[in-house]
Amino acid sequence: MVSSISEILSIGAIVPFLGVVTNPESAIEYLNDLSFFSNLLQSLPRNDLVLFFTIAFGAAALISGVIRLVLLYATIRLSNATGAELSVDLYKKTLYQPYRIHISRNTSEIISGITQKVTSASGVLVSLVTVASSFFIFISIIVSLVYIDPVLTLMSGFVFSVFYLVIAKITRTKVSLNGQVIAKEQTGIVRSLQEGLGGIRDIILDNSHELYCHIYRDSLYRLTKSNSENTFLNQSPRFALEAIGLVLISFLAYWATLENGNLQSAIPALGALGMGAQRLLPLLQQWYGNWSNYISLKPALSEVFSLLDQKIPAEYVSTIPVEPLRFEKEIKIVDLSFSYPGTNKKVLNSVNLSIPVGARIGIIGETGSGKSTMMDLLMGLIEPTSGKILIDDIELNHNNYLQWRKTIAHVPQSIFLADTTIAENIAFGENQGNIDFRQLEKAIEVSQLTSFIQSLPDGINTGVGERGVRLSGGQRQRIGIARAIYKNAKVIFFDEATSALDGETEQSVITSIESLDRNLTVVMIAHRLSTLRNCDRIFEFVGGKIT
Repeated sequence: MVSSISEILSIGAIVPFLGVVTNPESAIEYLNDLSFFSNLLQSLPRNDLVLFFTIAFGAAALISGVIRLVLLYATIRLSNATGAELSVDLYKKTLYQPYRIHISRNTSEIISGITQKVTSASGVLVSLVTVASSFFIFISIIVSLVYIDPVLTLMSGFVFSVFYLVIAKITRTKVSLNGQVIAKEQTGIVRSLQEGLGGIRDIILDNSHELYCHIYRDSLYRLTKSNSENTFLNQSPRFALEAIGLVLISFLAYWATLENGNLQSAIPALGALGMGAQRLLPLLQQWYGNWSNYISLKPALSEVFSLLDQKIPAEYVSTIPVEPLRFEKEIKIVDLSFSYPGTNKKVLNSVNLSIPVGARIGIIGETGSGKSTMMDLLMGLIEPTSGKILIDDIELNHNNYLQWRKTIAHVPQSIFLADTTIAENIAFGENQGNIDFRQLEKAIEVSQLTSFIQSLPDGINTGVGERGVRLSGGQRQRIGIARAIYKNAKVIFFDEATSALDGETEQSVITSIESLDRNLTVVMIAHRLSTLRNCDRIFEFVGGKIT
């Protein structure tokens, strides 16, 4: 609104300014309209009066420029800050989704949505804010110009409006198709980078570098081509309209000369029209550009909105601190069955078993036998289709999943290690300042990492590299065990934790597992029976059943 008022003042000031410059005698006439200043200024020499109108016009133009800069800064700051907030919100809502949602998704699409496509939402927000703020400015300029010369204003407005409407009609389909390509290739670029960098060992061994470069190059070229075309279609009308505007003003000047008998009397109105056009044309271009931008970004926006629509599960909403679930007797599985959504095939079928506190339980079976699904159910990552899991006679469900996860720990085949220090990886999920170093030392000792860490120059502050690349397989698995001990878990699940290790390293890690406190309950999945030879009981899964 303030910017609108400043535009009215700057455009309103040009008429008396040009009138006085072209005809100094008219200064007295304009002074009569300024009753507040007339007595003060009429005593000034005529040249000084012209100087007064010059200064007044310059001041109005400067004030208008400053206000427009402030408006521009506020618009950009608001949109970028909101875009950042949207990205954080998307990431949070995605992280909090149930495990079954995560395993059904393509991470490339998620990463692209959170990092790239959310920028589209920010861009559309810029457009909306710009259109909203420029609407008032547009109306104020039109009102000012209509007041000065309604005929010239309406003629010019009609020509410019029809021009943009025709351009919008012609370009809509092409811009929309390019937008679909842009949304698709943004995901393709992230996927090609993930696959190329994630499989670098095999790429080097197979000498397939050029293949992945080709995949990335194709996606990037399609993206840049569509982006370039949309940018051209977005910005090109401005240059054509500037030329049309100059032609129009020249004809209007000729027409005004015929109407008024001479050009001098038409100069103030033409000057106001020229200044108004100089303000209006960018606004019209902004509106067209923002509309074009929205059509282009619509496919990406739909993906962002679908991520924003995700609901955070109710168990994560509570602010009450989560305490570990009491576990003193046994884990009892009763008639447990499970089928993945959208299929009728039972991965697990009427499974019954009991796991007493402190037991060492082994689970063996071929790939697809249901053993990993069994472990996911025991850890509360997925819910059974039918049947129950009881923890000391309390049914495990979404009401107590968070408490149960505080009670257990998981050591998978491939330990996830962040690119931080050994200490931070063992105390995974805690800020460095909150690490309990007494508990950390205990975890290191129990997992038999003491001598290894002492041999390092920086000890527990040694960086492990991306995905633990600087550590051996056995060292990574021991860090996984140390992480479970640090968590002070009562139940530790080992999901084929040694299957990727050589015989000697596997035996060393198994020795570490066997040395764990007997009050700890251990559940181990393995392919090889030899890995489970020291378990108290071994359950063999075949076709989703215990045989």
